[in-house]
Amino acid sequence: MFPTGLSDLELRHIVERAFLPDTCEIQDVDAQHVHLKVTSHEDSRRVVFKEWVPHDALVSMRALAGLVQEVRELFDTVPASRPAAAHSQSGARSGPRF
Repeated sequence: MFPTGLSDLELRHIVERAFLPDTCEIQDVDAQHVHLKVTSHEDSRRVVFKEWVPHDALVSMRALAGLVQEVRELFDTVPASRPAAAHSQSGARSGPRF
């Protein structure tokens, strides 16, 4: 369970729906961090990763909204024709990728 009191499924549902019609995948890396991957519904090469988001950062619905806004702003910087993905890391660790 996350600090917001939401279960893992509830949090996933809220965040994934916030990015519709684009696709958002959330992956638990360990017991303390998640990775987000957002893919454009129009161009599957337009992808953004937000990595190493600590569970502690998701303490309220406002924090969730801030995370969604941050990833949307990063997503908006990726041109539709660009084949490479944009990355944003909260930490400098390597970990599993999608």
